Amino acid sequence: MMRTLTLLGLAISLIPGVLTTGAAAEEKEKPRIEVVFCLDTTGSMSGLIDSAKQKIWSIVNEIARAEPSPELSVGLVPYRDRGDSYVTKVFPLTNDLDKVYGDLSTFTADGGGDGPEHVNKALHDAVNTIQWSKSGGKNPILQIVFLVGDCPPHMDYNDGLDYRKIAPEAM
Repeated sequence: MMRTLTLLGLAISLIPGVLTTGAAAEEKEKPRIEVVFCLDTTGSMSGLIDSAKQKIWSIVNEIARAEPSPELSVGLVPYRDRGDSYVTKVFPLTNDLDKVYGDLSTFTADGGGDGPEHVNKALHDAVNTIQWSKSGGKNPILQIVFLVGDCPPHMDYNDGLDYRKIAPEAM
C-alpha cells in the first residue's frame, strides 16, 4: 500500500506512471487515487479558512480532471484542539464529490487560542482511522494525506500521538 504524507503541496503530478495522457493512457486501467485533507478549523484560521477550503476543492477538481479519469475517493479530517467543540471529525473516503463539497463547505473556524493545535490527532486519524483501500494487483492506489493549517502540533500532550511516529506509519 502506497500512502504519501504530503504537507501543503500537490504530489500527484510529480509521480510518474500514475497519471498519463494520450495513447498510453488508453491502454492502462483507471488510476485509483485516495486523498484525505486534514484541515485546521481553529479560530486562528478565521481569516484563512475560506481560501483553504477553496484550495482544497481546487486540488480535488484538478485530480478529478486528470487523464485518464481516475477513480477518486476523498476524505476529510477537520481538527481543532482539546477543550474545543471537537478535536477531530472524520469524514470517510467517498467518491461522492458532491458530498465532499457539502461537508467541506460546513467547516468554520472556531476555538483554539493557544497557538499549537492537535495536529497529531488529525494525522493519526487520517492514517489510522480512515478506511484506506488495500493496494494490490496491477493497479496500485495512490494514497495522499494533505495537512492544511497555520499552527504547529502540540507536543506537550501525553497521549502517545506524535507526527514523527505517525508519518512512517503512512508508508
